[in-house]
Amino acid sequence: MSLIESIYLDSGDEESGNEENINNEFLALTKAIYDILKEKLTSTEFAIINDAEHNYSFFRERVPEFFSFLTNNFDQGKVSL
Repeated sequence: MSLIESIYLDSGDEESGNEENINNEFLALTKAIYDILKEKLTSTEFAIINDAEHNYSFFRERVPEFFSFLTNNFDQGKVSL
């Protein structure tokens, strides 16, 4: 992972719509991935988005936050090109 300096993960709490068991498992797995990555990288962020499903319209709403994370890390020298 030496080339990766920062990572942003997010997940909706309703990724699969009304399938509560799948939603809970998806969140647990994404959180487990985040826990592993935050031990290996200096700059990680994980957000759980309330009422968001796994589709483009929900993702489109989160793009500004994602770019803000990257921009802030770039300005602080945590992300390089």
